[in-house]
Amino acid sequence: MQWEPVGRHNAREGSRLAFGEYVDAQYAVDKATVMLSLDSDFLCTGASGLRHSRAFASRRRIEGDRARVNRLYAVESAATNTGTRADHRLSLRASQIESFTRALAAQLGVAGVTGTAPEGAASWMAPLVKDLQAHRGDSVVIAGDGQPPIVHALAHAINEALGNVGATVTYTQTAEAQPTNQLAGLRELVGEMYAGTVEYLLILGGNPVYTAPADLNFAAALQRVPARAHLSIYGRRNISAVSVAHSGDAFLEAWTMSDDKGRDDIQRDRPSTRQSVMSVRDQGAASDNPSESVAEPGATSPASPRPAHRIGGRTRRPVAGAPPVGKQPKSRP
Repeated sequence: MQWEPVGRHNAREGSRLAFGEYVDAQYAVDKATVMLSLDSDFLCTGASGLRHSRAFASRRRIEGDRARVNRLYAVESAATNTGTRADHRLSLRASQIESFTRALAAQLGVAGVTGTAPEGAASWMAPLVKDLQAHRGDSVVIAGDGQPPIVHALAHAINEALGNVGATVTYTQTAEAQPTNQLAGLRELVGEMYAGTVEYLLILGGNPVYTAPADLNFAAALQRVPARAHLSIYGRRNISAVSVAHSGDAFLEAWTMSDDKGRDDIQRDRPSTRQSVMSVRDQGAASDNPSESVAEPGATSPASPRPAHRIGGRTRRPVAGAPPVGKQPKSRP
């Protein structure tokens, strides 16, 4: 299963709710004359933020045909970069944006949708509805990732009702290899862990002990799994909760080089920068053994007759016969 605590979960589920499958919406901002942002900072964040910002600016030039200048309406719960560029901005609580979207969809003729605009938003919505209706096929409605799936589904329905699909909005196959409902999958996994049906759990790079929703109590469920392993390039909270932790290499530490025959199977000879396999339980037992205690920094031992000094982020050991650091040799008369 997959779990990413911060992601486009709501947008993913909104597409499944609207179309019955997972798809990605691609917006042609440069072709839209009227745009509506539903708590979306699409001009700044996301994988297409820069592309959208450039496309938006291309329609903001006052030279030449001013009929090409676009208009942006923003309904948002917090100040965003997109909201600062809006011609018309309405501030609502995040929980009110769904009712606003329902009322907008009803007035634009989306079948089967009813709703009432939040208090104070009806007068702001009236000119928006007229503007969207006057620009069928060259308008776009974009929902933010933080809004629930129903708001995303309603935004897709509004774009369909306005004839924007195929003009300013296109739908493509998702870039994920196996798109799933990650929260539902995590809940199912935790249930199986509590039931004792999970015998071995391998965590690849994630940190669910820290990032899983608190009501799942993932850490307690993890202790019910007999064999638990964790692979990551970082020290995480998972390490203290698993039986075996493997510290992998970052992508810059695992590169290869070719020989003169063009073979790429020669691993570059480099010192190991990370511990390979570590048993957390054994490590804890070793730390309790006084005979294996770690020496204090700067202490001397038979293996290191002179203390090592840390200079510029690297450990420098003095050369035998050289004066101590900070002292200069006396000059001869």
